[in-house]
Amino acid sequence: MVSLTKWDNLWQWGSIDSSDSLPKFLFSSRKPEVIDGLEWRLVSEIRKEMGDDAYDRRVRRFFTLIVNDPLVRYNDINTVWNKFMEIFMVFGSIVTYREAWKDYYRQSLQEVYEDNVQFLEFRGVLPDVRKY
Repeated sequence: MVSLTKWDNLWQWGSIDSSDSLPKFLFSSRKPEVIDGLEWRLVSEIRKEMGDDAYDRRVRRFFTLIVNDPLVRYNDINTVWNKFMEIFMVFGSIVTYREAWKDYYRQSLQEVYEDNVQFLEFRGVLPDVRKY
């Protein structure tokens, strides 16, 4: 997921440094409309300011459940479920961009194949994907 944040025309709303609110991401050929008085910024510009490694470290926490102390951080099913839903809220707009979805889906199937999975029962809803 982090590598998708290196694609062209990805916009970010909000901060990846704040723990108060979740950032929003959107692929668009034009700058998206202001939300709550806050401008969208190109991720490529934010990456230039922060540096790739720093940006990747900070944004990664929005795309994963992995933490150093999972038994403490996710001490009940509701806590882990809330984090799981946050992940989908943040990366959902990224992977529903048609080109990202194709890449994401292809990579997922490739990993299943490489893991030598013999049977896969897909239980999900394929999202509406969009061009930008």
